[in-house]
Amino acid sequence: MAARPKASTGLGLETSKPLPAPRQGGALKRKRYDNDDKANAIHFYDECLATGVGSPLVYAAKHCGIPIANLSAWANGVRNADKVPWRDVIFKAAADSKRKSLTVTSKSKESLARYPLMEAELAKEVRSRRARGRKVGPRFLSVRGKQLWKKHYPNDRKDFAASRSWRLNFMRRMDFSVRKRTHKKSKSYASMGRFLFSNRFNVDQVPLPFVVGDFEHTVEEKGAKDVWIRQPGSGLEKRQATLQVCIRAGKTPEGKNLPQPPIAIIFRGTGKRISEVERNAYPPDVHVFWQACAWLDRPTGIEWQDRTPIPFLNEHLPEEESVVFADNLDAQIQPTYLENQKNKGRALGWSLLKDGTFWSQPIDLGPGREIKRDVDYCQNEWLELEENLDKWEGSMTASDRRICMTWWVGDGYARACERLCFDRYFAKAGCKMTVNGAGDGEITPEGLREFTFDRPNIPAVIVQTPEQARVPAATHAEMHQAVMEQELQEEAEERSDEGSDDECEDEEQKWFVPEGSTLMKDALPDEQFNCSVVGWHVMFKWSGVGWCHGWVLKYYANHRHGYNFEVKYEDGDRRDHILTPKSYDHGDQVPTGTWCLLKSISA
Repeated sequence: MAARPKASTGLGLETSKPLPAPRQGGALKRKRYDNDDKANAIHFYDECLATGVGSPLVYAAKHCGIPIANLSAWANGVRNADKVPWRDVIFKAAADSKRKSLTVTSKSKESLARYPLMEAELAKEVRSRRARGRKVGPRFLSVRGKQLWKKHYPNDRKDFAASRSWRLNFMRRMDFSVRKRTHKKSKSYASMGRFLFSNRFNVDQVPLPFVVGDFEHTVEEKGAKDVWIRQPGSGLEKRQATLQVCIRAGKTPEGKNLPQPPIAIIFRGTGKRISEVERNAYPPDVHVFWQACAWLDRPTGIEWQDRTPIPFLNEHLPEEESVVFADNLDAQIQPTYLENQKNKGRALGWSLLKDGTFWSQPIDLGPGREIKRDVDYCQNEWLELEENLDKWEGSMTASDRRICMTWWVGDGYARACERLCFDRYFAKAGCKMTVNGAGDGEITPEGLREFTFDRPNIPAVIVQTPEQARVPAATHAEMHQAVMEQELQEEAEERSDEGSDDECEDEEQKWFVPEGSTLMKDALPDEQFNCSVVGWHVMFKWSGVGWCHGWVLKYYANHRHGYNFEVKYEDGDRRDHILTPKSYDHGDQVPTGTWCLLKSISA
């Protein structure tokens, strides 16, 4: 066997290290491509196909510096695992990374539920109780939460305290808040007209620039002659898009707005050359449309109807009739627009007064301005991060700006729907009028201190069918009498149903004496209501919860709110109380707020 030749070092010396094998072709090091590179290459290849370039695959691969085999697999291949086209997988992954890089804010992540099954059932019971007008307090959340925890997690070794911090987190996760009672009885005037309050909508357009907030003022040294504020580009403080806003009247039993149609945004252009990465990066709850001047013209109006309000009406108000208040914009008064809305969504179009929508249209009375304010809030929240501020002051592409705008609009609109009361604006504009005149005092047009009008004595029944035409119209007095009788009947039915509430109502804790303790039947003298009571066990009856066991933790000599004792309960909750001899009693028939002391049997 021939000896292996020795390699030369180039310095006149020889070494036994073998010579490297001759290169057969290909790259010395394999190059990796991220999802953005792949998506851009596929998008360029698609443009080559559309423009008719010869050998588009070869041309695109050479232009992007990517091997032909790779580009062919990405653009035309499928994933073996589930037969999904690779281009769909790549576009989705690129859109996710683009969205994450552009929509990150300084807002902390929402806390996750430790016991999701328990919290879901508890939230359902809370909504059920509130739908019947029952009071829900902290004691109910803690006691009922512990009961459901034992039901769903019997083998959990960790103790669930149902503390105040858990209650606050639970309420935030389930979108609850502590509210004050607004009135003693809700009088439903919605049934007194053709359209229920929940079936009344308002549509309007709101111009939207990229620079939403005030970028004209800043803090600067006194006497400075040159005040400069960096912006992403000139002219971006002017209208870059148009918001198509559609709001709905009516409230839930909890006093919040009913589900609202998605907000839409109209960008300038045709949208034909927008990449799939950008389209997938838009939030799903914001509908994006394109028009040459970012206006709502006739074709865009029909397209918006078919995509946004009509599916919403068919989902939330099936087989029900609605009314949509709108101004006299050309696209919104066309017969094709009104017929499309009526035939597909059962919604009647109602045009407001010409040149008077500034006081007769609900969106013009505040929601339009407040939605832009919330978009500005989300934009400022985004700018709080240093890396986002660098993007803002650096170079953002038009695609990046559009993606950011859609996310700011989606978050801002959701924030506006949570904090605004749309009913107030419908009532102020006169779009919540009823047959019997209830609520007329809420009509307050913009610019007028007092507004009154004489309501004509018209029939209260709207004739819709031949059968109704044969029935004589009811007078105002007859309709009022019928409504009063209906309310009395509903009130009587509610009283009769009070004894048949669900299991949540039946689980109010009955009177009991804890094991190892005995009841003190008589209250202590007034002179002994001091720190000497600290450490005694106590029973207290809560509204909706029943009797709970705890012990006196602290005595207040001069509490500014009038409390004299602090009690700690078995679940770890600590509450202040006013404990007096007048409310000292025991048993199941005593009123809420009753209390009594216990003493140990061994003592």
